[in-house]
This record gives sequence, structure tokens and C-alpha cells, in this order.
Amino acid sequence: MASEEQILLQKLRKHLEQNRLKEALALCRDLNGRFPDSAEGWCAASVVACRLGNAEKGLEFVGRALIIDPDNARFMVAKANALVQSQKLAEAASLAEAVATKSPEDAQAQDMAGGILTRCNDYQNALQYYENAVALVPANATYQFNLATVKRFLGDQVGAESCLDRAIDLNSDDFEAYHLRSDLRSQTAENNHVSALQERLSIPIQDWRGEMKLRFSLAKELEDLAEHEQSFAQLKQGADLRRRHMTYRVDSDLETIDRIVNVYSDEAFNQIQSGCPEERPIFIVGLPRTGTTLIDRILSSHDQVHSAGELNNFALALTRLARNEVGVNGNVSLVEQSAKLDFSALGEAYLASIDGRASASRFVTDKLPLNFLYCGLIHKALPEAKIIHVTRNPLDACYAMYKRLFRDAYPMSYDLTDLGRYYLAYRRLMQHWNRLLPDVIYPVAYEDLVANQEATSRSLIKRCDLPWQDSCLRFQDNPAASTTASASQVRQPVYDTSIGKWRHYERELEPLIRILEKSDIEVV
Repeated sequence: MASEEQILLQKLRKHLEQNRLKEALALCRDLNGRFPDSAEGWCAASVVACRLGNAEKGLEFVGRALIIDPDNARFMVAKANALVQSQKLAEAASLAEAVATKSPEDAQAQDMAGGILTRCNDYQNALQYYENAVALVPANATYQFNLATVKRFLGDQVGAESCLDRAIDLNSDDFEAYHLRSDLRSQTAENNHVSALQERLSIPIQDWRGEMKLRFSLAKELEDLAEHEQSFAQLKQGADLRRRHMTYRVDSDLETIDRIVNVYSDEAFNQIQSGCPEERPIFIVGLPRTGTTLIDRILSSHDQVHSAGELNNFALALTRLARNEVGVNGNVSLVEQSAKLDFSALGEAYLASIDGRASASRFVTDKLPLNFLYCGLIHKALPEAKIIHVTRNPLDACYAMYKRLFRDAYPMSYDLTDLGRYYLAYRRLMQHWNRLLPDVIYPVAYEDLVANQEATSRSLIKRCDLPWQDSCLRFQDNPAASTTASASQVRQPVYDTSIGKWRHYERELEPLIRILEKSDIEVV
């Protein structure tokens, strides 16, 4: 018979599996209070704290677990995860490697070490540990999938597809593997998975997430085969399914954007003292799927530029400072109080947060698209930093977002009306920042880059105060890992097949088109 402690732990794990963090937190308090010597309880509390964004508490709680059971590999991995969240990447990587070295015959330890090193951006070493796990237990679908992800990041698409084929053979319910496999390359009439996807969809699926991933996968493959009507039908079913299981309100995002425009008025903005005079960061902003990754690869193909990928660090630094200095809660309150922060401290906090990710390069790119929300704050905190704004035809941009299954970000992208309204708010905010910061934000249109790659690239490199290097034209040869949604595409030269793709779906996109045209946005 299970003990009371074990029953509570089982309930807690179920809450964590279903991401019910409020219930998990309450159960943790009960469990830790009644069973203070439960190492598993303290480790679970660490996981909950980290998911709630409190890595400091996460480290404290897992530290208690390790005092009770100092040799537990899972607890060490939990500590490493908390260290990653605290931006202590070198310490996290060292701990992960220690776990793997200590247990060379333990496939789970090797796999967990690979996961930590992936989060530390150390993909080559992560590859080694994932390969170790697969060599030890080749019939484990999870290990095959994890190996596939890092192979994809490193540009080995053939190896990644082979691992995904194996993962699906081992577990026909590994729906994430189907989705990643479809996304690896352009499917052809001779080599695709349409029949396999249709067959799997014909079998009952218990979890709605599985059906959603299969429909997005099938939509992508059908589009590759120019079966546009069938593709959009599958896409809409998948997007509708995702939207039905969300509590998202686009009005909340629109209210936040309106508040940013109102709080950072001309008068208020001009009263803010500029912060840290450090030129190193280059922020690449815009909507996702507009070419931000392409710009990042062009820049990071220069030997004086290092890509740090998509970082939440600026928003995290802003939130932490606001919480510590003024105790704000909620996005609206954060916006109102952010103008009162010490922007030098904000700039320094951001720079400190990227130290563990940056090499010794002169410049470091941060290509999180959503940083468009903070352009004015970025300039005040880091007045010497470059800000590159990537734009794209509105309908191409919105359709590209709609057809992409994001993990947790961009919830507005699963409904065409939400997407249209959000696009208008984004456009309004960028007009506001450009008016406040004339000649500060450098625009790059995706269409210009495709039409004239060299001229556009040269202008971009010049704007970043860099000498020209021909390697910037050969970004597809850049060996650096890419972890974004465009990880497969960045291994190809510039192509024009994505321009005007929305025209295949003009009838289906009518709700979006109406919203944009009502605001006099030219969609052609």
C-alpha cells in the first residue's frame, strides 16, 4: 500500500504533467510541511518554483533535496536546470557533465546531460551524450527524438530524419516526432509522409495535442506538394483545435501595447536618462516568421558577430528589476512602473545575463522577435545597441505565423481575427517607436533581401559598423547551430518561394484580409 507521502507525490507529478502550477504549488507546501525529510518533495518543489519563474527558490529547494540524497542524478539535473534558468550556464554544464561522467552506463543520465547542455547552447557536447544514450538503449523513442533535435540544430537533416523514422517506428504515438520530421525538408511527390499521416489520423487519438500536431504536419506536407485546398483544410482544423484549448484573450495583448504607447509618450520618454553605453548587443526584432533568423545568420556569418539566439533576457531583467524595486504585478502595472526604473541598471542586468552565452566577439545578436515591444526601453537602457527591425508583406507574415505550430509563444497566431488585430497593434507600436527614435531602428524588408541579397546585406553590415566580409553572402555555410523554427531553412541559400504564398489561400484568409484593409493596410 502506498504511503501518504507517495500518494501526495503521485498527485503532484500529475499536476506537473498537466501544467497545473497553482495546484502543484499548494500541494508542495502541504507535502514539504508534513514531510520535511522527503527529498523527492523538495525536488518537486524546485521544479514548480522554476516553472513559476523563480529560479532562486528552485535552487534553494533542490539544494535541500541534495542534502538528503547527495548522489541522486535526477536531483543534480534539477539543480542544473535551475542554474540554466538563473543564467549560470557554465556551472550548469559542469554539473551535467559530472552526472554523465559518473554514470557512463546509465542511458537516462546521458540523455539528461544532453538536455542540459542543449539548454546551455553547447550542442556539440550535447550531441555526444545523446549519442551515448541511443547507443546504450537504441530502442528508446525519446532518446532517438532528442538526438534528432540536436542533429537538426547542427544542420544534419538526413541524420535527424533517420532518428525520427526510428522514433516513430518505436512509438507510433510520438506525435512530436511526426511534426518535426515533416518540417525537416520540403517534401516531394516521390518522398513524403502524407499517406502515413493520413493513416495515423484515421486511428483514434486520445490526446487532442496529438491530433493537432498531426494536422499541422499534414498541412505542411500537402502545401509542399501544392495541394493548397487540402493543406489549408488540415491547417484550419489544427489551428482551431489549438485555439479551443487556450484561455488566451487577444484584447489583453492589445491593452498592453496601448499602455506602452500611452506610458512612453514623447514627454515621458524624453525625461528618461539613458543607461549603459555598451555597443555589443544587436537586437533583431519584428514578428516571427518574417526573416529575423535570416538576418541573424547573415550577421553571425561575420567573424566579429556571435549569435546568442532568441533570448528572453531583456524582458526577464525588466521584470526582475520592476519586481524588486516597485513590487509590480501584472503586465499593465509593469508597463506603468517600468518608466521609473534605473535604465543603467537595466542595461547592466541585461549585459550580465548574456555573459554566459556570449563568446569574445565584438557584437552579440539577440533575435527574439517579441523584443519589438521594448524598442524604446532597449534604447534607453543600451543607447549604443543596434536595433534591426525586419518587416515582410503583411499577409505573407500573418499566414507564415498561422501555419506555424509554436510551442508556447505567439498565442494570437491560431485565429485569423486575433492575428489581424494583433498585427495592427504591432504596426501601431512600431510606428510609435520609430517616431520617438528617428534613425535609430534600422528597417530591413524581407522582400528587399530576396530581390537584392548583396546590396541589402552590405547596407546591413555597414549599419552595424562592421567591415564587409563575403562570408555574409554565404550564410547557409555558417556551421553555427540554429534552434529557431527556421533551423532547417537557414541551411539553404536565399529563396523567393515564400513571397506571395498567401495568394494560394486568398479565399480562406478573407477574415484577416478584411481586418487589414479596414485599416488601410496595403496587402498586395
